[in-house]
Amino acid sequence: FLFGYLILADFMIRYPLFNRKFVSVYHRGIFSRVYSGSGEDIGPVKGVEIIENTDEMDESLDSWYDRGTKYFSFQPSGGISNQRIFLELGAIVAKLLNRTIILPPIAPHTSKFGNYIKQKYADIAPSSDVIEIERLREYLPVVVVKNMNFKRFLWKFRDKSGVKWKTIERNSIDEKGLDQWDSQKILDMFGKSNVSVLFFGQGTMWRNFNFTETELFQVQEHVRFHPKLREAARVLSRHLQPVYNCLHVRFSDGDDHLVFRKNLLRPASTFLRRMKRANFRNETNNLYVATVPAKHKSPYFTRI
Repeated sequence: FLFGYLILADFMIRYPLFNRKFVSVYHRGIFSRVYSGSGEDIGPVKGVEIIENTDEMDESLDSWYDRGTKYFSFQPSGGISNQRIFLELGAIVAKLLNRTIILPPIAPHTSKFGNYIKQKYADIAPSSDVIEIERLREYLPVVVVKNMNFKRFLWKFRDKSGVKWKTIERNSIDEKGLDQWDSQKILDMFGKSNVSVLFFGQGTMWRNFNFTETELFQVQEHVRFHPKLREAARVLSRHLQPVYNCLHVRFSDGDDHLVFRKNLLRPASTFLRRMKRANFRNETNNLYVATVPAKHKSPYFTRI
């Protein structure tokens, strides 16, 4: 839990009643530097090397495509946790259909699937920089999109290469009441498809599947964060108090000003009342808050 929380949080901040400090660690999706509460850059995480690509995809079809292989890919969205979940679901689909999975880059948090595709190359990281790819390859064959954003990959190899793709776009976000697909349904619909690349675009990955607990457990056993990230999390955990409370406060996506997310984000005083009822402070006054980096000085937090 601690490793995942450190990796997934945009930053962790310790607020007034609890000595105002925070740790912010990020670098193109890779956690590599530590910042003090004043914003001072105190340098790389000691003892942890920045991840570097050892094998690269170039802009030639031959760099990843084998004519005798069938592929599956998908369009992700959301934060890094949602992107990991979509990766797991995509891996189940690809394995069911005996296809090699093409993994999109990991990007900053985006809302709606069309925004993910717009992410610039400078703001993304290959999946192999975030996920332990060799462990995933024990589950199924993997191709990693590198050295380009996903929009360019699709333009280059779907729209221009002559390779036969089949794109499925099922808007399970806006179209309510759609039936979910289990393994048999996926096999019935796509098992006999001869297209080179089957691509689930737009919102097809969102709440569209009904896999068994066994299927989910098997793939989750093979999806781990990169060893360097786990190592960084161990190093960063030394900056935390041994006992602490923690919250995740999410603001509206893409807004530069403070906007409450209707029915989701309550006033900060609500958190304090709930923490008091749960006797959080019986153990410690330390509180870390995971939120958007630009919001750590927001008036929203003045009540905490």
